[in-house]
Amino acid sequence: MSHWNYRLVKRLNGSYAVHEVYYDDCGYPDGMTMNPVCLSRFLDDDEDVEGLKKDLIEEFKMMMHGVENRDIFEEPSRWSDGKDT
Repeated sequence: MSHWNYRLVKRLNGSYAVHEVYYDDCGYPDGMTMNPVCLSRFLDDDEDVEGLKKDLIEEFKMMMHGVENRDIFEEPSRWSDGKDT
């Protein structure tokens, strides 16, 4: 089953950022978000500010877990399917 996680990525331009990295059914990286992840969203109609804060904190914790517990992922110049990033 394919999955994804947060990773600190060393970009081709030398910068570092947190991205979602996607994996194929064998567990090999096969894609990542074009832009770094961003913790920003609108308040839902039925949500209060405290609920929004709680959700953003949980998302931030997931991001930090990925950065702390996984090796830095180096962005490939080409993915295994031959597609340019």
